[in-house]
Amino acid sequence: MKVVKNLLKDADIFFANRRPELMQEIGLTAEEAAILKPGIIYCNVSTHGDRGPRAGRPGFDQVAGSVTGMMVFEGDLENPKIPVINVVNDYLVSWIASIGVMAALRKRAKEGGSYRVHVSLSRVALWITSLGIFDKSYVESVANKTPEHAEKKPELFILETAVGTYRGYTDQVHMSETPEYYRTVLVPRGSSQPVWLVR
Repeated sequence: MKVVKNLLKDADIFFANRRPELMQEIGLTAEEAAILKPGIIYCNVSTHGDRGPRAGRPGFDQVAGSVTGMMVFEGDLENPKIPVINVVNDYLVSWIASIGVMAALRKRAKEGGSYRVHVSLSRVALWITSLGIFDKSYVESVANKTPEHAEKKPELFILETAVGTYRGYTDQVHMSETPEYYRTVLVPRGSSQPVWLVR
C-alpha cells in the first residue's frame, strides 16, 4: 500500500470499485485519501450504496440487476433472465461517475477542497426502471419486424494481449470529440512498474 499511497500524492483523481471494508483495511477511504492528498477527487462505485443493511455487500452489475428486479422484467418471476446485452447498467454507472468527477474538478477549481463521487449500481438500476418499462407484448409485436426496430448486436473489439486474444464490448455510444481508446487490456498483474505514465 505504500506504493499506492505515494502515487496518490501526485494524483488528481482516485478511483476504487472494491468492497468498502477493503478500503478501510488498507487505509484508503475517501477521508484518508484527502489527508494524504488534499484536493483529491475520490470516486468509488458500490453495489448497494454506502448506507443501509446491504452497504457492505460486494457485487457486480448482474447482482444489482437481480436485486432490483431487472432480470424479472427480462424474463419472469419463475425464470429471470440476463438481458441480451449481458450488462445491465455498467455503461451508465461509468458515465455518471465520469460526469460526477468532472463536476467535482470544476468545483475544486472554483472553490478548492477535496470531493467524493459515489455511484451505486443498484441505485442506477432502480433509476433505469423508473424511466419506464416497455410492455412485453408491445415489444414482441415490433421487435425485428422492421429495419427501424431491428435488434442491434453489440459492437465488439478484438485485441492481442500478453495473455492471449481478448474480445470485448466497445462503448455502445460513440462520441465524436472523445472517441473510445483501448491502450491497455488484460495487462498481467505485476507486469507494469508502479509509476505515472509520461504524457
